[in-house]
Amino acid sequence: MNPRFIPTGSGRRARLLLAGLLGLSVAVAFRTKSTYDSGDSVQHYLFAHYAFAHPLNLLDSWAKPLFTLLAAGPAQAGFIGMKLFQCGVVAASVWCAFVVARALRLPAPELAVLFAYAMPGYFIIQFSGLTEPLFGLVLVAAVALAMADRPAWSAALVSWLPFVRSEGFILLEGIG
Repeated sequence: MNPRFIPTGSGRRARLLLAGLLGLSVAVAFRTKSTYDSGDSVQHYLFAHYAFAHPLNLLDSWAKPLFTLLAAGPAQAGFIGMKLFQCGVVAASVWCAFVVARALRLPAPELAVLFAYAMPGYFIIQFSGLTEPLFGLVLVAAVALAMADRPAWSAALVSWLPFVRSEGFILLEGIG
């Protein structure tokens, strides 16, 4: 393997932390019976689960089209599929937070991984069908792209926020 592709320092520590915490999340996903929220969480899951049988679910404004589209495949495995999808979304968000922390040259950017998973509400919400984790991923990925000097890609990604959560309209209004 080419030595320049071997992760060192904070990158290696971040990957190890992320792998361990993602493993913990997956283990908890299989053990917990909770849906975090018995209302919207289940409704979003049902919209995603039945999206292939009822394609209009992909256009439903309340269900959030981008969320429904991305979660439809995993939701076919039942609610555990939804929880595993959310675990992946949270892990991707946490990695983007690390990328931002590293771009900001923070002293220990790998702590972004630990701090994100240590937030109780954020850890628990990944066992739901709620749209907040995907909204967070789109937002932090857009910030990471902006920090990587990719403003056009960042703007394109931000434009999808309203299709994940209605609050995306508020953020877009604030930008414009």
